[in-house]
Amino acid sequence: MIVDEKNAAFKNTGKKGERKYVILTGHRDGSICMWKFYQYQSTLINYKDEVTCMNYCNGNQIAFCTRRGYIHIWDGYLSNCLRIIELSQIGCQVLSFHIVGLDFNKHKMLLTTITGDVVEISMKGKKKPRAKKYNSITKVNGEMKGMGILNQMESVFMTGGEAGYVYSYDVNSKELIDIWVVGLPITSIA
Repeated sequence: MIVDEKNAAFKNTGKKGERKYVILTGHRDGSICMWKFYQYQSTLINYKDEVTCMNYCNGNQIAFCTRRGYIHIWDGYLSNCLRIIELSQIGCQVLSFHIVGLDFNKHKMLLTTITGDVVEISMKGKKKPRAKKYNSITKVNGEMKGMGILNQMESVFMTGGEAGYVYSYDVNSKELIDIWVVGLPITSIA
């Protein structure tokens, strides 16, 4: 992440007018730490629940997900939390609230849980988020560990997990495109 004097993290990283790179790390104890290169700077917040993934959303915000299914959306300057979405309160049934993958496609958030649920959440404006579960995914072999969206080439997203299977889906139709075996457990996809 690049910070400047508008970021809450900047006070520990630089002088007015310059920009610095800051790395954010999420941890099992719920803390989100900020690093300047290899040096610890500060703790942004402690959610007291394992931080399982994080990603940019809508170009100027960042989302942090926790093991119990909370999605905390912060402004891009890390000065305040704009919204908290609780997966158990969004109106679709999932097998687990443990979020392991998060990606964005325009104003839609796609997330996957450790049991293979894939949920699309509409994020337009200040309205209450609307959620839709991808029906073609219910329970996959083993635990899901990663998800990625291929926006540059096609509107495809992929999920994978400990069983070594990669599942690809069409973002628009929500239909399964292909499944293949990579031969090793998958921990992340990009």
